[in-house]
Amino acid sequence: MEDRRKGFLALMVSTVVWLTFPFIFKAVSHVGSFEVLANRVVWSAAFMLGMLALGGIRADLLSILRNRRQLLVLTLTGALIAGNWLVYVIGVQSGRVLDVSLGFFISPLFAVLLAVIVLHEPMRPLQFAAIVIAALSTLNLIVQLGAVPLISLSLAATFSIYGILRKTQDIPAAAGLLVETFMMLPVALAYLGWLQVRGELGLFAHGPWTTLVLVLGGIVTAIPLLTFNIAARCLPYSVVGLTLYLIPSVLFIMGVALFGEPLSPVRLLTFAGIWLALALYLGETLFKR
Repeated sequence: MEDRRKGFLALMVSTVVWLTFPFIFKAVSHVGSFEVLANRVVWSAAFMLGMLALGGIRADLLSILRNRRQLLVLTLTGALIAGNWLVYVIGVQSGRVLDVSLGFFISPLFAVLLAVIVLHEPMRPLQFAAIVIAALSTLNLIVQLGAVPLISLSLAATFSIYGILRKTQDIPAAAGLLVETFMMLPVALAYLGWLQVRGELGLFAHGPWTTLVLVLGGIVTAIPLLTFNIAARCLPYSVVGLTLYLIPSVLFIMGVALFGEPLSPVRLLTFAGIWLALALYLGETLFKR
């Protein structure tokens, strides 16, 4: 019972924090997306460094540092998650929260397709139907709008590939995230230093509020990844997995109701197709259980 209570608390924390991201990145829209990403990396790394006070993480970290394969994988996953973070920031700052939402709706279906291709997992009929419907819905959006939804597809691809790579390695979540952020740290610090030399660094140029939000953006980047992993260990994954659909659903509502993004009939039809695909996928999963 104690683990279950701990799991629900961790799941609630991760969900609430994830849903603050649009407000945080909207608040620093006057700062370039690449600088926001660099700050996410730097302050996430600082936060994770504080986690070294926990002895278990130190032991896990030493184990990873002795394993060249895991270090290579974490270098790649670090680059993937950095790309995911960057696309998320660009989507929010450019007023395309609906594209962000669509990306996270597509992500679980993209992950199923990758699992079939990479891990050779069998694809069941309803899973296949769900992927076909999602693909046709996205193709309809491309044809009707005459543009590829790069933000949506990039978010889905980077997060799904990241998940597959982490799934294939027995790497503890906290220590793995620490290594990933430190792999990205030199590039982030170099970029911030370059901006400082050019006199374009926004971290301290727009007042204490901007500085606080940029620092907070890095800290809240790490927190949900850690708490979600705790929830996944303490709760049935069928419960945890619902969060993966709840978050983009709330993002969809935010995009329309709070940020006033237009919801054209074509885009609504695409979302309807994705929702139908997810309903088939979830129904098949629950039936199988």
